[in-house]
Amino acid sequence: QKPHPRLNALRDNPHIHITGWVEAVQPYLAAADVYIAPLRMGSGTRLKILEAMASQCAMVVTSAAAAGLTQEAHESMHIADEPAQLAVAIIDLLQHPEKRVKLGQRASTCVRSHYDWSVLIPRLLNVYREVGLE
Repeated sequence: QKPHPRLNALRDNPHIHITGWVEAVQPYLAAADVYIAPLRMGSGTRLKILEAMASQCAMVVTSAAAAGLTQEAHESMHIADEPAQLAVAIIDLLQHPEKRVKLGQRASTCVRSHYDWSVLIPRLLNVYREVGLE
């Protein structure tokens, strides 16, 4: 939303576009070859990760970014925590479009199977019934 001033040095690179806040993220997800989430810490829901998965993005993320997601979700992304491991995974996906497509499709299927409202709402309603809050 508010890029750190340290990123200003990258603005002159024609391959990097620093946006800050955008009206809609979907065009950026659709244009991305690889979605990278190098989080070192974090809490709460992983809505940005789930949105990228739903957009069929091939993803390279850290363990912190994938925390709390299902095992199937973990299997639909590359998880690496060391900078060199992240770089290798990103380069591999950039060099192999067929891997990107397969990983993105797996991520999309996973997010629709486990995190879509059509799946979550019935589960939530069952919990409400079980605790007597019908």
